[in-house]
Amino acid sequence: MKKTDKLSSSLMKTYLLFALTLGAINIVGVLLMGNWLETGASFQVSAASIVRPDYQNIPTERITTLGGQLDVLDEQRRVIFRNGRPTDLSERYTAEQLLGRLYDRPDQSHVYTLAPLQTLDGKPYSLLLAMPKQHSNFYVQLNLVLLLLFGIAVYIYSRWTARRITEPLEKIAKTITRMRDGHYGERMSFVSNYEFNLIQDHFNEMSTHLERSELENKKLMHSKQQMLLDLSHDLKTPVTTIQGYAKALHLGFVDRPDRQERYLKMIYDKSVVVTALVDDMFQLAMLDSEEYPFAAQQGDFAEFLRHIAIEYIEPFESKGHELVVEIPSGKILLSFHANSMYRAVSNLLSNALMHNPPGTVVAVELIDTEQAVRLHISDNGSGIPEALRDVLFDPFVRGDESRQSSGGTGLGLAIARKAIERHGGQLKLVSDHGRTSFQAVIPKSHN
Repeated sequence: MKKTDKLSSSLMKTYLLFALTLGAINIVGVLLMGNWLETGASFQVSAASIVRPDYQNIPTERITTLGGQLDVLDEQRRVIFRNGRPTDLSERYTAEQLLGRLYDRPDQSHVYTLAPLQTLDGKPYSLLLAMPKQHSNFYVQLNLVLLLLFGIAVYIYSRWTARRITEPLEKIAKTITRMRDGHYGERMSFVSNYEFNLIQDHFNEMSTHLERSELENKKLMHSKQQMLLDLSHDLKTPVTTIQGYAKALHLGFVDRPDRQERYLKMIYDKSVVVTALVDDMFQLAMLDSEEYPFAAQQGDFAEFLRHIAIEYIEPFESKGHELVVEIPSGKILLSFHANSMYRAVSNLLSNALMHNPPGTVVAVELIDTEQAVRLHISDNGSGIPEALRDVLFDPFVRGDESRQSSGGTGLGLAIARKAIERHGGQLKLVSDHGRTSFQAVIPKSHN
């Protein structure tokens, strides 16, 4: 998993960046405001703010630069001083004119303010200040711009933050929905914060597991269906034969004693096949059920194998095979279930006896180690076709594809593997350099 920030760290960085952005907006606003004040913005300049007794010394440069006008009026409302210079007293305001100036009307181009002025020699003058209206709107416009920038910043960062949270959640919800609909091959693929990436990795692992389980279930269902078909096939052939011969005997179609004896023997032989098949099916079902009691007992596994090998010496010799037994002379104590282990070993030996030509050398080797015992049953016979190696331990798989009744039940190797597995061990096929070897590893301590 790619190393990424945690969601808390990412949000902290986002909020910090947002705070820095707001700070930058405020700094820009302060700078613009300062520049506005330095150039003499009239919103902050009124007659009352600049009035002084020595009116001749009132600075007027900033006012005139912005298009404003500063008048000093005497008691008769005559203009005696304008923009820092004396006048000829020819201009005079009436009371109505002053009132009209001070009343802010939409059609006025200037904003007028009036303040009383007490001169140094005690004369009651007035100070009239006129400033252009467009400069008085600057402050409002500046605040609107700053408010707009703030709104844009809030929108951008809220969308950015939401994207980092809602988009992964939407993808997770979409993938879960598809998974619910049976699309077990669905996978999440996005790059986000640590928590979301962790959810993604765990979900993909779960998807892989579910997909594998689904494939295994389908394979198991197919295997069960195939097993039922194979079982039906294997039972139908001998049962049909038994029915045919029995009916012929029952209806009296066979009158010669020798033919009657041959029919009866055929019926018996087919019944043996059916019995063996049912017995193998029962044995496999027992080994496959965890509820079936499996009481293992401590015993000498070496002596146990010697007895089995002795039983098979005559069958191997009669078919022209050579049986080589390599079992340690001393005791090898092992906890095992005698019946199921006998079935496993005898099935492996019968498999080698049945599917190899005369002259084959079959070796039984027992190896004792500290943790486990190893049983190898190998031969240099005809080998196992490549196509059968992966399914060799499946039920009803036979070395011959004709599925003749003489080919065994097809359950021998499946029973052998299941019996070894119930002992906590493993059974595998190793085919190398012209030799076929079934190798079982059985641990000495198994719960």
